[in-house]
Amino acid sequence: SIGLLKDMKANLEDEEEKMSQDNFDDCIDILDMLNTNLSKIEQHGVNTTRMLKVMEEMLKDRKCNLSNTDVAAMLRKVKEMIHSYFAKEISECHITVESDGLSEPVLADIDAELVNKAVMSMVSNSVYAICKKYAQNAYNPLLRLSLRKNEQGRELLIEIYDNGIGIEETILNKVFDPFFTTKTTSEAVGVGLYLSREIIQNHGGEIIVESTKDVETKFIISIPATAAL
Repeated sequence: SIGLLKDMKANLEDEEEKMSQDNFDDCIDILDMLNTNLSKIEQHGVNTTRMLKVMEEMLKDRKCNLSNTDVAAMLRKVKEMIHSYFAKEISECHITVESDGLSEPVLADIDAELVNKAVMSMVSNSVYAICKKYAQNAYNPLLRLSLRKNEQGRELLIEIYDNGIGIEETILNKVFDPFFTTKTTSEAVGVGLYLSREIIQNHGGEIIVESTKDVETKFIISIPATAAL
């Protein structure tokens, strides 16, 4: 329909000299409004498709297929993926990507594919927050991926840190709610963090978020180390 309107507009422009100026201008205005409406319908259709795909993902059985995994090695691969998937953002915003605690093996029984997906979801949010802040005012962006055990040695702690735009304190307790997002509908549906928490909770763990608006954000994934070797 958008293509047909384009053709009609071209035909009208060919006939402009045979029409009164008021009539021609009125027809062009109508075509432009129709084109705007159709573009919005197209955008909402795409958003609806994305939302349905996400809802399908939410309904999937995310039963963990646990295997003994070197979590440090898995996160080193995540770091490689960050440089690959977000190469454009890293280049344009001059993002420094750091890691800590990934040199020594840390073994645990996890579903590496699912945990990887959860970590990358939070990394994606961090990159978004950094780019938003950089667009407002150039600074020294930092994204850091860390791994350590808690003081009792009973939990593995994976931390994703960024010094991006941060999160308002008033919505910190909502970020894991399904379909909650501060992004536009075209940017996100709002289930990435919800699904990530579901994955980690299925491992008997949890995700917490700490943030200061306009300063930094930390997502901390805790996974029980009782099954670790």
